[in-house]
Amino acid sequence: MARTCAHVVRIGMTVGLLLSGNGTPLSADDAVMREPSAGRATLDHVRSPDPVLAAAIDRGMNESPTFITLVSHLEHSDVIVYLVRDTCPGRRVVGCVASISRSGGVRYIRINLVLVRQAAATSLKQMQVRLVAQIGHELQHAVEIADEPSIVDAPTLEKAYSRERAYRNTVGFETNAAIDTGEHVLKDLTRTARNRPSGKSQARATTNAKLAPGHERRAF
Repeated sequence: MARTCAHVVRIGMTVGLLLSGNGTPLSADDAVMREPSAGRATLDHVRSPDPVLAAAIDRGMNESPTFITLVSHLEHSDVIVYLVRDTCPGRRVVGCVASISRSGGVRYIRINLVLVRQAAATSLKQMQVRLVAQIGHELQHAVEIADEPSIVDAPTLEKAYSRERAYRNTVGFETNAAIDTGEHVLKDLTRTARNRPSGKSQARATTNAKLAPGHERRAF
């Protein structure tokens, strides 16, 4: 039975897949011409021009085996993921798949992450561990799309997710796999922090990121 999203403190909860698109769609030329961020030249299929998002990706690659597995899967796919700061539907949604397109045998996925809402920093801005885990959640959705060749735009995505694997929430679709993946990434970060000689305070902060009362929903 599909889980509900009642526990709002969980990383990756209530993630809504946007079927109509949000923000400016990523064009094939834009995705191909933009180089990966500095320090991430080896990543061709997971990209961001934003230094905050790029730093979160770097941390995921350095500290989370789960995150590394996601990126490796995408690096061997026909999907290029482009991560940007932008808006998502709903007052409590902080991450979402905003658009999907195909050109020249490559599929492009734009993922929006909400770091600021109404001039106030969201939890993704306040705590990097939440941002890394949210990116992991969204990359799991990208993997799901990569593994379904029929998904090339919003209508085909809705058809595929209506048929299997997903359940609807108030803003779109959600999968248990993405919820679990976000939680696994957070656990990876917690373990890494605890294993550092001076990581007690960081480990405590990482744990609190999961346990503290939350005020936002995460979005796919």
